[in-house]
Amino acid sequence: MVDKMPARIAEPDRTWFALASYNIGFGHLNYARIITQRQGGDPDRWLDVKKGLPLLMKKNSTKKLNMAMRVVMKPFVM
Repeated sequence: MVDKMPARIAEPDRTWFALASYNIGFGHLNYARIITQRQGGDPDRWLDVKKGLPLLMKKNSTKKLNMAMRVVMKPFVM
């Protein structure tokens, strides 16, 4: 998973992103990074993206996520 992360992301953020990608999926992590950037945060900083992860569980944030994904992510982001 670390190899999938953009080279511009430095450690330890790179490792945190890899762990998150393993847990919630690379696509969902990238979506969280997009949300973070739209809200003015740095999509390459784990602490900024971590704050945006709970937004993926909101029904209005995206129609692509189904209830199963919200259930899987709940323990990870709380």
